[in-house]
Amino acid sequence: MGIELSQEQHTVLKETRAVVTPAEFQALLDAARPEIDRIVREVMEPSQPISITLTELRDLYLAVVQYEAALASTAYRPERRALLRGAMQLLDTANLWFGEGKRTGAYQVRPIDQVIKASRPWRARLKAFADQASAFEPDVAEQFADVNTSGTLAEETSDLAMLLRLAKQHQARLAPVGLTEDFPREGSALLD
Repeated sequence: MGIELSQEQHTVLKETRAVVTPAEFQALLDAARPEIDRIVREVMEPSQPISITLTELRDLYLAVVQYEAALASTAYRPERRALLRGAMQLLDTANLWFGEGKRTGAYQVRPIDQVIKASRPWRARLKAFADQASAFEPDVAEQFADVNTSGTLAEETSDLAMLLRLAKQHQARLAPVGLTEDFPREGSALLD
């Protein structure tokens, strides 16, 4: 016989579910950063599995939802509840992506040489577009020739972001020589 969940419990599960995209994860992390920085960590590693911690946090969040009116008279406002919900989503997402994903093989950190190798075809096409579109402006074409000289991930990410900005900035000039609307999206995917 299964456990019957109340409507409030269903709502809590839905509201605290892991997010799907890296952008949503980053937005949650950015929103939580001040609170994370404010809290002093007493224990560096949890003494129980994350799934149990999430269950306990969901129980706590359910109590916060149930006693919302009583908590409104204290300093626990809806903004604080949103921070708690966001923190739970961060924990669930991080566990799903990095904890469980690492364990099951769904998440794998790519070495820098794989990241660089994946970006090379996109960079080469962008450089070819720029060379053709800026045949009489070598200083403009030279901006698109940036390469990762140090071989570090930080430089690769920085270079890709700069090249993506240039591609968007000069899109009108590059379109006649073959740059499509999808091309900047392909570059953005390399940064994710």
